[in-house]
Amino acid sequence: MNNLPRYYYRNREGYYEYPLYNYPFVWFLSCIIICLICRILSTKFFLNLGYFEDTFGILGLGLGVYLSIQLIVGIKENHGIFKYLSSLIIADTVRKALLNGMNVNRVKDSPFVEVPNIKAVYQNENAVALTVGKLVGMHDLDKVSEDVNSCLRGFYSKFAVVSSSVSIDGTNFEFCLENVEQSYRFVIKNGDVSPFLSENRHEIRLAKNLIWNAIETPMLSILGRTRSGKTVFSEYLLKVMEKQGWRINYYSVKGDIYVRKFHGQSEPQKIVESLEKWLHVMKERNKQIADAGAKTYVDVGLPDIALIIDEIGLLNGQLAVDSKLKKRWEDVITGLMGAGASAGIHVIAVSQRGTKDFFLPPSALVNGRDAVVMLGLSADSGDDRRALMPGFEIPHRTYAQGQGLARFVTSGKRWEEPNFYEAPYFENYEGKKG
Repeated sequence: MNNLPRYYYRNREGYYEYPLYNYPFVWFLSCIIICLICRILSTKFFLNLGYFEDTFGILGLGLGVYLSIQLIVGIKENHGIFKYLSSLIIADTVRKALLNGMNVNRVKDSPFVEVPNIKAVYQNENAVALTVGKLVGMHDLDKVSEDVNSCLRGFYSKFAVVSSSVSIDGTNFEFCLENVEQSYRFVIKNGDVSPFLSENRHEIRLAKNLIWNAIETPMLSILGRTRSGKTVFSEYLLKVMEKQGWRINYYSVKGDIYVRKFHGQSEPQKIVESLEKWLHVMKERNKQIADAGAKTYVDVGLPDIALIIDEIGLLNGQLAVDSKLKKRWEDVITGLMGAGASAGIHVIAVSQRGTKDFFLPPSALVNGRDAVVMLGLSADSGDDRRALMPGFEIPHRTYAQGQGLARFVTSGKRWEEPNFYEAPYFENYEGKKG
């Protein structure tokens, strides 16, 4: 994007305006009009104005080619002419908001004002990438985000900033606008998740706008109180992973049906012993990968392995009575979380709370913050968010069942920050209160 700012000049009434002579289309139209006038004068009054007619004709042709290229590029970038025109309206709306605000280099009695260059591009029907040039003195990203949100009204009120950042070179503010009135959750009918499977077996589709890439972000943390929809979300994951060829082991001290179905354990000691066996498998896999001269398990065709550890809070409580067993648990989970990625072993940690006593030990948690789903009350808990989504100020909000926050650092810029998330929904699901 061209980072040159626009200069708005103060008129007699004290308002700042962008001069018409800065628009290429005005110059193009002027050339056409001058050519027509020269042709009329030459025809009616027999004046020799061919030189002027040719000169302005060539200028008009050049400007016409330039404007045509701009139009074609804009249509291609925005996937259609109507989206392109809409993107121009969004950019102009934001530009006017910044002009009227205090986020530009504005001096009250200055004869002109610098306004950053702004570009909007439709990614799809419900998402717009907005780039705002960063001028000297523009430091407050959150304030600019507020101004962008406040200026989107009428037809565009459905869009809101869902993520914001400063470009790598520091010259632009980058925003992702998304249609917040649109639901992106999957609705599963008759328990069939087949429509939501991914062609890439290492990717799990979690919503219409969210994909978990297990190669780039191997570990997943899930938090949710009772009746938050955590059980439904877990069942969706199990069904999808099973159909996509993952090997699954499910551990829970509650000893529910998934423990029996997916080769798990429910007694604390047996859970730890089983995880220690997987730690040995991890080392064997890494050796196999090294012997093959490969980098990851994908290169040698090894399947993904999901180790789902549910009700970690209850597990920690039972381990607390045996310090040696607790130490073994902390060592094995830290080892799997720290080195399991290259071997294709994915720990999916599930609990009701994210605090130290209810979740993973700190040595393992450092590798469990890159992919996080928090549902229900957990998403609105300051303690839970500080544990799994530190560094983000998130306003209070009430989340319904199956709603919450998600953050996936490798699933696109939109999800690099915590954002509203709706877990997949099973129609006629009897056990959805879990």
